[in-house]
Amino acid sequence: LEWLGDALLNLAACDFALHYFPESHEEPVTLLRTALVNNAVLIGAAVRCGMHRCVRHKDALFEEEGSRTRGKMLADAFEAFLGALYLDRQPLGLGLAAVKAFTAATLFEEETDATVDERRWMDPKARLQHCLNEFSALTGARLSKTFELLEEFGPAHERMYVVGCYINGALVASARGLSITDAQMGAALRALESLHLAPEEPEEPEEGEV
Repeated sequence: LEWLGDALLNLAACDFALHYFPESHEEPVTLLRTALVNNAVLIGAAVRCGMHRCVRHKDALFEEEGSRTRGKMLADAFEAFLGALYLDRQPLGLGLAAVKAFTAATLFEEETDATVDERRWMDPKARLQHCLNEFSALTGARLSKTFELLEEFGPAHERMYVVGCYINGALVASARGLSITDAQMGAALRALESLHLAPEEPEEPEEGEV
């Protein structure tokens, strides 16, 4: 069900993003779609729907708010629900329509305006690259970014990675995360902050935090 739900979620997100940016080229549509289906967004939607109260599990880490295990299980549960919803409505020919209606109401309409207004539709790596490209176009100076794994530590189930962000070979910022990708995003965000290019952080929700 999770595999089916993941495919349906991406299809629904593509359809929604295309209608949100009907006149745009591929890049902003792709970035918005990616922003709307990342794990943090899915976790928030799952909690708003009360799925955290319905998950049956035997993993004590699920009870630890903010743990990677809890987050992954909630994101998986949201995708599995989409798969089940599709199969339940498909005999009537309404499977995809039901998934699109549910994701629009619980996920896309909740997140899209804030995501676009606060430029969260561009993740930190994409935003940093965009800023470097603009600077290069204005000045003629060629700037390139690279990421390097600096350190990793911790037990296998909660491995921590430290990644550095380099611009033209110079270390600008570093950050750590529970995956290399997360650490790269954090390092890119810190690089933006050091260059005074980061947007203001959105306010944390008062309820439903994981």
